[in-house]
Amino acid sequence: MALSGFYPSPPSTVAPATTHHVVLITAIVLFALWVLYALADLIRTRSPILLFCAIGGLVCALMETFWGVLGLLNYRDGNLMSWIQFNFRGDPLWSTLLYSLFAGGSAYLFYDLTRKGAPRKQYWMGMGVIIVSNLVIEIPLTALKLYDYYGPQPFQFYQGGFPLWWLFTNLGGIASGVLLALAVGRYGVRGTLLAVPLVPCAFGAWELWAGWPTFVTMTMGVSRAWTYLGAAITIALSVSTVAAIVNAVRPRTETIERSPVPHQDAAGTR
Repeated sequence: MALSGFYPSPPSTVAPATTHHVVLITAIVLFALWVLYALADLIRTRSPILLFCAIGGLVCALMETFWGVLGLLNYRDGNLMSWIQFNFRGDPLWSTLLYSLFAGGSAYLFYDLTRKGAPRKQYWMGMGVIIVSNLVIEIPLTALKLYDYYGPQPFQFYQGGFPLWWLFTNLGGIASGVLLALAVGRYGVRGTLLAVPLVPCAFGAWELWAGWPTFVTMTMGVSRAWTYLGAAITIALSVSTVAAIVNAVRPRTETIERSPVPHQDAAGTR
């Protein structure tokens, strides 16, 4: 059965009440600790960049229902929703709070790496941290039946579980982090305010930039082979874009090593 054309209908399911309450309380505690850490960082460094990244991460959650519609993600009934969109879809409060940690934290990670002039290897290690963090969030919460990925999901290894192609749509933190470092380097503390729009804009842009081939093939009624091709293109787009950004960022150490040594004459002068 479809809502219209080939678009799959979301399943009618209910989240376990006790599980939902435990996850919600855990998310509230983690979010409170995250905000306290950001405030402590503000006092310690006199820079509001981490706090603004946390706020920008919250704003990312406003787009979650879009990805649910495009990527066939359904939050079960019984979740306490932050808001409702598209008449029947919403974002649970626990998801909204975790967005601040994941999206805001990933942006700050790459901001810090760029600001410090870290070598390229550390950017790839940062990508590994983001991917593992995503898995730590998604695999337990889908297993706990709070939400489901439905329809012809490629690289999905059990019904309702987390499809691995989604990992590569959630890497927008590298774009916002690098741009933030450039902005703060140019405008100082005034540039930190750009974190509020940059974090959600980069996160959402990456979702569409990398995810559109899979979004399209999953909702066209084509064979599963096409959805896997779409997912392969999504992965290739994401990884190649990360590589382009990493290669474009010239670490200070490499800049110093590659800079020509000034010519000196016999007297030791230029």
